[in-house]
Amino acid sequence: MAGKQDFDVSDLQTRSHVATANGAERVRAEIRMGLGSLEVAGGAEPLLKGEFFYNVPELRPEIDYHVAEGVGTLLVRHESKIGGVQFRQVRNDWNLQFNDEMPLDLDVKLGAGNADLALGTLNLTRLKARAASGRLDAGLVGDQQLLEAIHLDAASGDVRLEVTGACPQLSSVKLGSASGRLALELNGAYAKLERIRAGSTSGKVDVFLQGTFPVLAEISCDLVSGALELLLPDALESDLRVKCNSVSGRLRLMLPANVGISVSARKISGHLDLPGFHKQGNVYVNEGYEETGARIRIDANTVSGAIQVRLSG
Repeated sequence: MAGKQDFDVSDLQTRSHVATANGAERVRAEIRMGLGSLEVAGGAEPLLKGEFFYNVPELRPEIDYHVAEGVGTLLVRHESKIGGVQFRQVRNDWNLQFNDEMPLDLDVKLGAGNADLALGTLNLTRLKARAASGRLDAGLVGDQQLLEAIHLDAASGDVRLEVTGACPQLSSVKLGSASGRLALELNGAYAKLERIRAGSTSGKVDVFLQGTFPVLAEISCDLVSGALELLLPDALESDLRVKCNSVSGRLRLMLPANVGISVSARKISGHLDLPGFHKQGNVYVNEGYEETGARIRIDANTVSGAIQVRLSG
């Protein structure tokens, strides 16, 4: 096949690497992995401890680190470009551990493979991860005092993000996949989180929010043929707008009954299922809509899918 590279598979090689902070006060780390299996976690005493296992010489990892004006820049990548390589019996596993105290801006670029990111103990400032073909699984269990933004995206593969604990600086969460399933679970305290975006062309999208979101203003979910399952917390402190768009997938929203809700639902041949709501002008509203404080405005659009809203609590 044109564009493919046939690398010779050899005996399994192992390489270890340790990087020290060298006076850095914060670090920007970029991981570029063309193919293979990536594991990232905390628990290292130095800035980075890495174990690399590979059986193709061209996949030998290259680590570059330097410090300027208190900012460390770390790059972990392959020695050779391997875009389009045939897998055959290739093995390439990276196990990376970062220091838990160092403020860390983490950027992961994965070609073909899977990434398991157990980042709960790290001191993250930003998290960005992209995969061309493969699974992204990120877990942040524990408080993240400096984390400002999360962006995970896969061209073809599943994306899962779980965040629990207090994230007082987090303002934006964005997940996307062209053909994989998305799963987002937020179960913590998010004092500055204003926007959540999730979208998939053909995969199912699950968004489960069970934490506290005092300033959450907008949730946007865009799908083509996948289904959406959205669960909102029992209490909201500010008005929230939810925008859901689908061509043929089902939109299922589970909303708190103690909040005023208006639903603007547009469809061509799909089905509306809104028990507990009545028509008021051009929208549907729940009982007590005029008497509640914070309100939820739903804009749901589908061509041939179903729109279902359920009240809980």
